Amino acid sequence: MCVTTGLMTVIPADWQTMAMGSVLLIAVVINHLLAREKAKA
Repeated sequence: MCVTTGLMTVIPADWQTMAMGSVLLIAVVINHLLAREKAKA
């Protein structure tokens, strides 16, 4: 919800879906990398 509200103020409506998908994808990649590092330790 916070991400959507923040995106509405910065990004035009046409690009919001792609921006939200990009934010989600980046979050998943970071989560995966952190989980992999944690498994190594």
